[in-house]
Amino acid sequence: MEWLINKLSGKESQPITPIQEGGTEPCIDPPLNLLQTVMDEGVVAALQLRGYAFVKVGEHEASLVEQLRQQQIAFFNEPVDEKFLVKSGCYDVESYGWSSVENLKEYYQVRVGGRNSNVPYPEGTDFGKLSIEVYQFLDRIGRNILEDLIESIPLDRNTIEELLDPYPPLPEDTIVEVDGAFVSSTFVPDGYISSSNLDLFKYHNLDEFSDNWINNHPSHVDSGILSLIPCSDVPGLEFMDQSLNEWIAVEEIIQTHCQNTGESHYRYIVIMVGECLDVRSKHSLKSGMHRVRKVPQSEGKRYSIVHKQRSRPEVTGPRYQQDYAIIDIQQRALSQQN
Repeated sequence: MEWLINKLSGKESQPITPIQEGGTEPCIDPPLNLLQTVMDEGVVAALQLRGYAFVKVGEHEASLVEQLRQQQIAFFNEPVDEKFLVKSGCYDVESYGWSSVENLKEYYQVRVGGRNSNVPYPEGTDFGKLSIEVYQFLDRIGRNILEDLIESIPLDRNTIEELLDPYPPLPEDTIVEVDGAFVSSTFVPDGYISSSNLDLFKYHNLDEFSDNWINNHPSHVDSGILSLIPCSDVPGLEFMDQSLNEWIAVEEIIQTHCQNTGESHYRYIVIMVGECLDVRSKHSLKSGMHRVRKVPQSEGKRYSIVHKQRSRPEVTGPRYQQDYAIIDIQQRALSQQN
């Protein structure tokens, strides 16, 4: 804040240091069997104690993540002109589709649309269908965790249900439909567009821009309720462990474990608390402080998937520009449903 005051008052400000930009503190060598220790603590206790937790999913869910990863890589390697075709949004406000930060990263934001919502995806591939299927199973995991948290935090079930998009049907009753470039799902009401989103990232890890960015993403907390992150192929996600008060390379821990056991790392999901749940729980849960390490170019590009379970902007207030358009679409859809 001081640098902003100086800037506005015309005083010469000091340059932002690397620490201010996101932290250069190294991760510690993790305690022996930390992954199993956190798993044994259980999700609720680990979130309260550390700010992050792990969930292990079944082989079917892991296969969906792996298939989406293949589609993700193929899409991001398409020419820019092709990717611009799915740079879209609501009422001319960019709210889903492809975007990029030059020389740093590209990302694709997935929002689930109900029937007649006309949310486009790359045509002629399984990208849209797989994106929605991964969104749906991660969102269900998040909802189950919130149910388990009710007994430990000052929030009741009605409040949580009010925060979330309308409660979806059972998995066997959920239908994903593909109509050319448009993919919809009965996971949300007809004409509705989800508040939560699934973000697909590609980090370039270009060595020649190492002076521009110390980390691919500096230390921060997410704004939503929960974030659920399947383990990436190229480790980079790091957490400030609130119990140890040290940075932990969580994906490296998962990768090492899976190399020793022969398991697929796609079976492991990292969970963290977002600002909304932090505030709504009256700070009995703390937001998960995390960052994305910039790895050497020789280690390859890093592709990641992040499900951000967010509150309905109508309930907690708009945070981003696109939220105003999303509110209008959601209100119209729900009024027609009633």
